[in-house]
Amino acid sequence: MSAQQAQLLCVVGSCLPTMGEAGSLMRIEKSSLSGLVQRAELAGLVERERDGGDGRTQRLKLTAHGNVCAKAFKAAVVHDLCQILETLSEDDKTSLSTILPQIVAARDTRQWAAAPLPDAGHDEAALDRAG
Repeated sequence: MSAQQAQLLCVVGSCLPTMGEAGSLMRIEKSSLSGLVQRAELAGLVERERDGGDGRTQRLKLTAHGNVCAKAFKAAVVHDLCQILETLSEDDKTSLSTILPQIVAARDTRQWAAAPLPDAGHDEAALDRAG
């Protein structure tokens, strides 16, 4: 699974976004997202369904297989992070526990989004080779 596919599974699993919402959350262009979603559909990870309130709008939804993959990915990330945290000194762990809430608070208030990020989807083939 590529990094962008994993990101897509996390985004779709958290909120049933429209294509536009998914693109905004992932910070990728519509054309890059369309290809990513098509590949995820072919792999049986996501599906599109009509929005109940607006039949013109499609929402992305994890399939049963996509849900299993998303949970496995999240478990692997948690496992890796726990292994990394075990290598920290007690002082570093204390510092991290102080600063992480500040990072989360800044993320929640979207202070981090002030400067646009480069389009992560512009060279997906390079991402696939790297990861």
